[in-house]
Amino acid sequence: MIETLGHMQDVIYFYIDPGFGVTKRDFLQKRAVRKDYPFPGDITIIFFSIDHPSFPEKKGWIRAISHIAAYIIRPIEGSKNTHLSIIT
Repeated sequence: MIETLGHMQDVIYFYIDPGFGVTKRDFLQKRAVRKDYPFPGDITIIFFSIDHPSFPEKKGWIRAISHIAAYIIRPIEGSKNTHLSIIT
Protein backbone atom coordinates (compact mmCIF):
# COMPACT_ATOMS: atom_id res chain seq x y z
CA MET A 1 0.00 0.00 0.00
CA ILE A 2 1.34 3.43 -0.85
CA GLU A 3 -1.45 5.75 0.26
CA THR A 4 -4.61 5.58 2.36
CA LEU A 5 -7.45 7.57 0.80
CA GLY A 6 -10.04 7.24 3.53
CA HIS A 7 -12.28 4.66 5.09
CA MET A 8 -11.40 1.29 3.48
CA GLN A 9 -9.84 2.86 0.36
CA ASP A 10 -6.19 2.92 -0.61
CA VAL A 11 -3.70 3.03 -3.46
CA ILE A 12 -1.63 -0.10 -4.02
CA TYR A 13 1.43 -0.78 -6.15
CA PHE A 14 2.86 -4.17 -7.00
CA TYR A 15 4.94 -5.76 -9.72
CA ILE A 16 5.59 -9.11 -11.34
CA ASP A 17 8.94 -10.24 -12.69
CA PRO A 18 8.00 -13.29 -14.79
CA GLY A 19 11.62 -14.15 -15.51
CA PHE A 20 13.91 -14.46 -18.50
CA GLY A 21 12.46 -13.42 -21.84
CA VAL A 22 9.27 -11.79 -20.51
CA THR A 23 8.95 -8.06 -19.79
CA LYS A 24 8.34 -7.06 -16.18
CA ARG A 25 4.85 -5.75 -15.36
CA ASP A 26 3.71 -3.38 -12.65
CA PHE A 27 0.28 -2.38 -11.37
CA LEU A 28 -0.91 0.84 -9.76
CA GLN A 29 -4.47 0.60 -8.52
CA LYS A 30 -7.08 2.20 -6.31
CA ARG A 31 -8.71 -0.39 -4.06
CA ALA A 32 -11.95 -0.07 -2.11
CA VAL A 33 -13.47 -2.55 0.32
CA ARG A 34 -17.20 -2.64 0.97
CA LYS A 35 -18.80 -4.76 3.68
CA ASP A 36 -22.37 -6.04 3.29
CA TYR A 37 -22.31 -5.33 -0.45
CA PRO A 38 -24.05 -6.36 -2.61
CA PHE A 39 -25.80 -8.48 0.07
CA PRO A 40 -25.58 -8.62 3.88
CA GLY A 41 -22.52 -10.65 4.94
CA ASP A 42 -20.69 -10.15 1.64
CA ILE A 43 -17.31 -8.44 1.37
CA THR A 44 -16.54 -6.85 -2.00
CA ILE A 45 -13.08 -5.60 -2.99
CA ILE A 46 -13.06 -3.40 -6.09
CA PHE A 47 -9.92 -2.17 -7.82
CA PHE A 48 -8.97 -0.31 -10.98
CA SER A 49 -5.85 1.32 -12.43
CA ILE A 50 -4.98 4.94 -11.71
CA ASP A 51 -2.09 7.36 -12.21
CA HIS A 52 -0.13 8.63 -9.22
CA PRO A 53 2.67 11.20 -9.25
CA SER A 54 4.83 9.11 -6.89
CA PHE A 55 4.80 6.10 -9.23
CA PRO A 56 5.40 7.08 -12.86
CA GLU A 57 5.78 4.34 -15.46
CA LYS A 58 9.24 2.74 -15.51
CA LYS A 59 11.33 2.46 -18.64
CA GLY A 60 11.51 -1.17 -19.75
CA TRP A 61 8.41 -2.20 -17.77
CA ILE A 62 4.84 -2.64 -18.96
CA ARG A 63 2.24 -0.84 -16.81
CA ALA A 64 -0.69 -3.26 -16.63
CA ILE A 65 -4.16 -1.74 -16.82
CA SER A 66 -7.14 -2.99 -14.83
CA HIS A 67 -10.23 -1.29 -16.20
CA ILE A 68 -12.21 -2.69 -13.29
CA ALA A 69 -11.91 -5.86 -11.27
CA ALA A 70 -13.41 -7.20 -8.06
CA TYR A 71 -13.54 -10.02 -5.57
CA ILE A 72 -16.83 -10.87 -3.91
CA ILE A 73 -16.48 -13.00 -0.81
CA ARG A 74 -19.80 -14.51 0.23
CA PRO A 75 -20.42 -16.77 3.25
CA ILE A 76 -22.06 -20.10 2.50
CA GLU A 77 -25.14 -20.36 4.69
CA GLY A 78 -24.97 -23.10 7.32
CA SER A 79 -21.22 -23.53 6.80
CA LYS A 80 -17.89 -22.04 7.86
CA ASN A 81 -16.92 -21.88 4.19
CA THR A 82 -17.08 -18.99 1.73
CA HIS A 83 -17.62 -18.60 -1.99
CA LEU A 84 -15.19 -16.37 -3.92
CA SER A 85 -16.22 -14.72 -7.19
CA ILE A 86 -13.49 -13.04 -9.23
CA ILE A 87 -14.50 -10.38 -11.75
CA THR A 88 -11.91 -9.05 -14.17
